[in-house]
Amino acid sequence: MVEWARRRCRKPQERDAKFYKEKGITVSLTAKEAKVLWERDGAASMKTPSLDRLDPHGPYAFWNCRIIEKSLNERLPHLSPEQLAALAISVDAEAIYV
Repeated sequence: MVEWARRRCRKPQERDAKFYKEKGITVSLTAKEAKVLWERDGAASMKTPSLDRLDPHGPYAFWNCRIIEKSLNERLPHLSPEQLAALAISVDAEAIYV
């Protein structure tokens, strides 16, 4: 997952450049941190795990990432703030959006 994120930010396809490289999205997430996310978020039991940034304008960093189902991750950009709030869950006493 970490290498995928790095490739996406360093050498994105022309159609993806506006979402990653041109926005200055960086990757500081390590393989060890990705493993913690994998276990914390229960990725092994997901159909298609996907790395998601909580703040879509922020970096791929441990504090800004989670693993969710790919199908949900693909829908997030199309949800209203109200719909996102309705999906809020609490993880380690911090509200994040699923």
